[in-house]
Formats: sequence, structure tokens, C-alpha cells
Amino acid sequence: MAVRRDGLRELIIGRGSWGYVALYRYVAESNVVFVLAIRSQREAG
Repeated sequence: MAVRRDGLRELIIGRGSWGYVALYRYVAESNVVFVLAIRSQREAG
């Protein structure tokens, strides 16, 4: 998991170039996760 400057988080799912990157925001006050995008690692660069 990586936290970006804008407060969004990235989760790497899988391995190598065959995996995916999930972009999400976690709101601790309400214990909710908003999944904003899921991209293949090839697409994400």
C-alpha cells in the first residue's frame, strides 16, 4: 500500500506486469473505503 500526496492510496494486487493497481480513499471517521479505480499494471505504467 502506498499513500499519495493527495491522500489517496494505492494497493498492488498480484505480481509483476500481470497485476492490478487499486486506487482508493479510506475515511477513518466512518470506517469506509471508496474504490475509485482499478487498472492493470501495464495500463498504470
